[in-house]
Amino acid sequence: MSGGIKSPFEKASELGRVVVTPGPNELFVDIDDREALEWYWIARDILDKHNLLARTKSGKIDETITPSPSGKADRFHVRLRLTHELPTSQRIAYQAALGSDLMRELLSLVQAERGEPAPVVFFELPPAASPAPKHACELCTGGCPVPAEHRIPHSEECA
Repeated sequence: MSGGIKSPFEKASELGRVVVTPGPNELFVDIDDREALEWYWIARDILDKHNLLARTKSGKIDETITPSPSGKADRFHVRLRLTHELPTSQRIAYQAALGSDLMRELLSLVQAERGEPAPVVFFELPPAASPAPKHACELCTGGCPVPAEHRIPHSEECA
């Protein structure tokens, strides 16, 4: 990497994480707080109204929301699939518009501009170190921010 900046693969290795890169039609949204998550739902619905979001075989929006490896409350990694492939700069713009960490997206743009490999990544726990899956609201503060149609009830609060 240029300027003494470590590659994402070197950094992930130091942190005991693995690097995950997006597919050609996939967005990686790094949610850092409750407000960003609430904005994500609004922005995602706008993309859905314009028929830009891929669907699963059952007809649901093709997205995966997992707790951030940091384990901190209200932090999530969202993987959202679009109906089409897109270039890196457009991917980064969509991610920022969906509420992803703005510093992360700015640095991704800088890396893309420099032509560095893998400007968009998630650092995840290795499969053997990953905790048992939890529903998003188990890690949230002040109630469940996940819309009712996306909840997997696990308590009275989320039912």
